[in-house]
Amino acid sequence: MGASQSTDTTPEINDTPATQRTARSMSGRKQSTSTEKHEDETRLISPIESDEDSSVSSEDESAEEDNAGSGYELDVDADDDDDEEEDEEWNERLAILRDARQLKQWAQFYAHPEAPVEVDPTAKARNYFARASAPQPAAKEAEDETERIRILNDAKQLKELAADYLHPERPVKTTDAFACGRSYFDRPSAPQQEDADEAEEPGTSREDDGCFRMGRNYFTRPSAPQDEDAEERARILEDMAQLKKLAVDYLHPELPVKTTDAFACGRNYFTRPSAEEYEGEEEMDDRDEIMEDMKALKGLAIDYMHPERPVQVDSMAACRNYFERPSAPHQDDPDEETERKLIMEDMAQLKKLAVDYMHPELPVVTTDPFACGRNYFSRPSAPQHEGEEEAEERARILEDMAQLKKL
Repeated sequence: MGASQSTDTTPEINDTPATQRTARSMSGRKQSTSTEKHEDETRLISPIESDEDSSVSSEDESAEEDNAGSGYELDVDADDDDDEEEDEEWNERLAILRDARQLKQWAQFYAHPEAPVEVDPTAKARNYFARASAPQPAAKEAEDETERIRILNDAKQLKELAADYLHPERPVKTTDAFACGRSYFDRPSAPQQEDADEAEEPGTSREDDGCFRMGRNYFTRPSAPQDEDAEERARILEDMAQLKKLAVDYLHPELPVKTTDAFACGRNYFTRPSAEEYEGEEEMDDRDEIMEDMKALKGLAIDYMHPERPVQVDSMAACRNYFERPSAPHQDDPDEETERKLIMEDMAQLKKLAVDYMHPELPVVTTDPFACGRNYFSRPSAPQHEGEEEAEERARILEDMAQLKKL
């Protein structure tokens, strides 16, 4: 009976959590402690009789003795567990990056609703409302849909009429290629027209065969009604044309003055007899001198602010050496000349430093074609730098931060 009971409890012991079994197998130095813990858990899981406890404890002791004798297998199991932990951490990091990429995409969709929706060209979808399993609309819903279609058609017609009213210059468009119309004046219900004898006037001719005919203006014919407001309308239109011209001249002063009189001439506004007193020749000369002085001061200010600019002189200008002229004083001795050269070299170096300070955007110029350098970050004495994977991960994070900052 005890054997049968111990056999039945074996699955109960094997069904314990995997973490407990792993902890028992990996604790090589604390086998007794793990064994006691496992026995306590076994007692909590399935309380059985004393003969079952003895059989379970004997099996555990034999299993622990086998594990204690195989240290290499324990090391292998530890390495496998470390690999599993690294894989879990890697998968978790990939999941976090995938979620961050998805959140970034949602943020872009929210911030830029005008961006087009990008889909896979091979993706297919069906209409939600026209699918086979869609519910059938009720009779009332069908009537509402028909009414809605009629309302939309009426709104479209009203929109078209409004566009035709606001833009009469647009041509009439028809979709019927065989559409035709009749003349308003030649229709059967038109009022009686005057005959050919009354319509014929001096200066008009008509061939006997009817191949050539000339017409007259409907509004200027002799029998046309007199328009009493025609002159008033012409004056109003002329005034409106003048007002339009003045408005154009006011809004566009850069347009040239146009005149239809080829012999039109004008006088100078400032030299007319009724003009105010203007400055004389002496005042004009003083003003010219002041302007020249201001121009010279401007040139000096530019030379002071930009010492790197070359000196610009007239190509025809000629001069003599100040130090070698006949009336020049006695020259310096060799020591003073050497000292002067050193001072000039120092001044040239200071000028170069000033130019580099004022213009950091200028490239570095070197006169030695064999000059070379080494990388500061990859030199032998450089501290340990990050690996390729860390560098790529950091670059991706910085790119995501830049995109989020842009959003």
